[in-house]
Amino acid sequence: LSSTTTSWQVTPALTSGSYACQLKAVDNLGLVSTITTFTLNIDTTDPLITSVTSSSHSSSIWSNSNSVSAAAVSTDADAGVDEIYFLLSSASSGVSASSIISAGHDFTCSATSTCSASYTLFSPINVSGTYYIWAVSRDDARNVNGSPLGVGSNNTATPVRSNGLLIDLVAPWMTSPPSVQGLVNGYLGSGTVSINLGSASDQMPGSGMSEFRFY
Repeated sequence: LSSTTTSWQVTPALTSGSYACQLKAVDNLGLVSTITTFTLNIDTTDPLITSVTSSSHSSSIWSNSNSVSAAAVSTDADAGVDEIYFLLSSASSGVSASSIISAGHDFTCSATSTCSASYTLFSPINVSGTYYIWAVSRDDARNVNGSPLGVGSNNTATPVRSNGLLIDLVAPWMTSPPSVQGLVNGYLGSGTVSINLGSASDQMPGSGMSEFRFY
């Protein structure tokens, strides 16, 4: 059922009896809320970083995995690329080279002129939002993205980041319960059943509500 649907009519008409009904909300990634149960009673991204990407996540499609496959390509025609460092952050700017290096997520390139690196990074559990893979590379002369970065150095480097990666780790939840229209003392006098589905919310930022599923 669409998330804009407010009611649903059970078909075919139910016969008399007591029915255990279950309803859950589902977002666009298929994340499912807890089941609401009710009873129906019926009578019814020097060296140069050239790219930073992810093969597992996207800037246009939400993912429900916090395991991010990061990749970066760096070139250095002289000393060669020694290492590429990665960091996954929700910050889209202001991330320093030193913070990326200190995170310790490094890929050894063996001083090659071009290095294609990959690394698996993890976003926080139960936190949805837009994340960025940040990368800096260091050549064999210890230059970081064109600027020396070492003990006693005041030089800074400009890291490169990927596009935003959409991660949704929080399932939707029911904000109001479903109800059956026309109940009198908990019963319907007809096999024609109309159910108000209630309402549900999904954490924002997040993929948003997709539908209700009736069981």
